[in-house]
Amino acid sequence: MEFKISYKKLLKALQKVQGIIERREIKPILSNILIKAGENQIEISATNLEVSIKEFLEAEIFEKGSMVLDAKKVFEIIKEMPDKEIYFKKKENNWIEITTDNIFFNIVGVDAKEFPEVSFLEEEEFQEVNKRNIKEMIEKTIFAASNDETRVNLNGVFFEKIIKAGKDVIRMVATDGHRLSMIDKEIEGDSKKGILAIEPLQKGLLFPKKGLLELKKMLDDGLDNQNLFLLLKQNNGIFKKENMMLSIRVIDEEFPNYKQAIPEEIKNKAIIDRIRFLNSLKRISVIAEERSKAINLFFGKNTLEVFTINPVFGEGRETISIGYEGENIRLGFNAGYLVDSINAIDGEEIVIKIKDKDSPVTITPLNDDEYTCVIMPMEIKE
Repeated sequence: MEFKISYKKLLKALQKVQGIIERREIKPILSNILIKAGENQIEISATNLEVSIKEFLEAEIFEKGSMVLDAKKVFEIIKEMPDKEIYFKKKENNWIEITTDNIFFNIVGVDAKEFPEVSFLEEEEFQEVNKRNIKEMIEKTIFAASNDETRVNLNGVFFEKIIKAGKDVIRMVATDGHRLSMIDKEIEGDSKKGILAIEPLQKGLLFPKKGLLELKKMLDDGLDNQNLFLLLKQNNGIFKKENMMLSIRVIDEEFPNYKQAIPEEIKNKAIIDRIRFLNSLKRISVIAEERSKAINLFFGKNTLEVFTINPVFGEGRETISIGYEGENIRLGFNAGYLVDSINAIDGEEIVIKIKDKDSPVTITPLNDDEYTCVIMPMEIKE
């Protein structure tokens, strides 16, 4: 096996796989990449058995074949190379020669037969999806997914198709048990027929957070000029664009009944300037307790007081003018949860709806029912 390839193309591809490769010692083979040389191109593949990626790169092929290399080490080698074409040659006993100009590396590889086989089902029929909508929906939900690996059914974002106001809508929801983020997007245009044909979305699918972060990277790269296609089959979601494929294994756990967390009877409603409130939260939370990030909100007649008391550092207070209908009420929150939710909202004003001091509050954009955040208040120490 032997080929020649552009430095920039190779470096960019190797950088993409670094977030996928498995660095733990449980399965050492997963810390490697598979490179296949075919007709005028190479394929670079990586997997951690939950998320897999394959990228196709133009190259000059002198001899077809396969090689398996340590992903991190080969990335570090290529990163330090000059911006010139790089030669790869596989020799006996899986030794790999990497050269350019007067620079020479000879590194040990692994038998390609040991690399796990990952099927991207390339011959199946993929459906086109709106890449801008998918990217936005991931950005507005993924922060609320849990990082607690023991709560597997909360470690991702739930996708489902629903009917809303008589229209077909794709909904994404994420929660960590303390907060929830939910966004709806109407299915329209060229992607409508394809999305409706994806049967598993009728029941809903739970995609892992790590996989969706890799999908977001894929969408960030070349968003304007490449279509995105989706196939849901064999418990995997496979996303495809011009020169790349990403396979994400669906989490086989039941997502909680998130609708129960959204309060319906609302007694109190505040309309607040989004940036003004966001800046106030950032200022006052500077002295909040490091562990809890606890901050207090007191809603009164057309005013909101943002304050925190830290027994070590002291206290901070700020009063904001708001529009408010309801009774005087004091609530405690994790400041980070509020900041994350408000950062995810577009527009100049937000609406906070409050049932009572013990129930979750909802935060939405003003005059927009596409996006909803729900946050559970903290117990306040009197």
